[in-house]
Amino acid sequence: MKLSEFVYPDTSLPVWERIEMLGYFPLLYKDELLYSTISRLHIHTGFANYKTTIKCLFGKDSMRATIDFPTNLDVLTKNISFKTITSDKLIDEHTMFPLYQPFLPIDRANDIKDKMKTKNNGSIHAKIGLSASRISPHTHLLFCQSCYDEDFEKCGEAYWHRIHQVPGVLVCPHHGCFLKKSGVKLPLVSYIAYIAPYYAVERGSSYVIESCLEIRDSLYLIAKDLDWLMNANLSAKPMNYYRELYVDCLKHKKLALPTRRVRQKALIKAIRSFYSAELLNMIGCDILDENESNWVKELTRKNRKTFHPLYHVLLIRFLFGSVMKFFEETNLPSKKDTIKGSSKTQPKKSVVNSDTVKNKRTDWLKLQEVYPLYTRKELRKVAGNLYMWLYRNDKEWLQLNSPTRKTTIPSYNRVNWGERDKAMLEEVKQICLEWNDSVKPVRKSIHSIIKRVKRGYLLVNYPDKLPLTNAFLMSQIETVEEFQIRRIKNVTEELRKENQIISEWQIYRKAGLRSTVTEKVRQFITYEVNIGVRR
Repeated sequence: MKLSEFVYPDTSLPVWERIEMLGYFPLLYKDELLYSTISRLHIHTGFANYKTTIKCLFGKDSMRATIDFPTNLDVLTKNISFKTITSDKLIDEHTMFPLYQPFLPIDRANDIKDKMKTKNNGSIHAKIGLSASRISPHTHLLFCQSCYDEDFEKCGEAYWHRIHQVPGVLVCPHHGCFLKKSGVKLPLVSYIAYIAPYYAVERGSSYVIESCLEIRDSLYLIAKDLDWLMNANLSAKPMNYYRELYVDCLKHKKLALPTRRVRQKALIKAIRSFYSAELLNMIGCDILDENESNWVKELTRKNRKTFHPLYHVLLIRFLFGSVMKFFEETNLPSKKDTIKGSSKTQPKKSVVNSDTVKNKRTDWLKLQEVYPLYTRKELRKVAGNLYMWLYRNDKEWLQLNSPTRKTTIPSYNRVNWGERDKAMLEEVKQICLEWNDSVKPVRKSIHSIIKRVKRGYLLVNYPDKLPLTNAFLMSQIETVEEFQIRRIKNVTEELRKENQIISEWQIYRKAGLRSTVTEKVRQFITYEVNIGVRR
């Protein structure tokens, strides 16, 4: 139905009832923001002000105009009375939510989606992690001049594209040209204004960045990946799910140890070589200091917070080449395969060519011929990609045709604890006899003595089996008071050798004592001073 064919109802009715009687809502274009659709509706209906449009759609005129995560969508879909337009359809195809969902925990993703459907609009940005993100949003609504012209040619009007408003997207993923700034500043100056491109776009609008042709290709590839993510219909995942996949790949690239500890300095150096500093600065993803907390370290450590999709895209491109390749290789299920409200997913069945399976099996058997003594773990280090492919696609065969686990034969040689106790006793006696305080006095405690014994852990783990050593050890332990007196003796002996007058302040200072020492220590200091006076 064309706009000119509309017959307006009785104007005596409240204006917000007229839209329901018209049964009209604009056609939702591909990749169009819901904000854009409402702005076109405002023009089509000819309502005098934005509050009237808002009240028609949401039942109240106090609803804020929202670019990325609109709310109260259940009320909106009920008021427009089109069965084909549902809250889920609006969220998945006309908001920013699908871009962030793959990197959100399942429960949180469902909670955010519920908030968008209801009138509860609080804390969505905080739950997604945007409030604390270092990536700044765009300062204006952006548009591609080529997209704008094509929209007019195909649709008779232009609209705001979702992908153009994503932070980090500076180049159109469809035409490869730099985006331009519109006249709509962000955040919106008026919280109720729905401004269509027709009123905000000028032919001579400035580009969002100055011409940087040397890095335009990199920006274009990043935009393509973000656009793919937006439309891939991917499901939410448990916390730290991606971190585990990243570390697996880093191990194959020798950027993580077998213990899964990431070599952060080497990784940051490699990423800085992969992406230019100018590119990272342009999209707000600088790595300022490798010793400080940065997005590279955060993504490769266990975390309880979420991160902007742009960070994930940069790391995925570095590790796997492209976002599409990463998700295909990791065989992640889409939302259709996910049970809502649960982390359980239906495995995605993939059709694998029989010749490919045969070749992979042959390669695995040949590898074992080359390294006949290697364990499965050692073979995996040599050919990690081959092992992972078989593990994902031919697991049963891999289990049957891999080296069996080595069984260790237990040793039945009994330890002669009596002999060990005597030997250790002599060692501890020698340590206590040669106790050296020449550098810095150390109190004789269980820990300080055991620390100097070669196999001191035996005294900790098996004290009952080493009774002689343990008894001698306990006899050598000093109390704090005894240690202070020993330090006083060392100081006074040193002063006497140097023929100096012994005074209390010297003893306190050189022995490192405080004025709060016990009465016994204080008396000993007085005794040493008096001996010095008599001499």
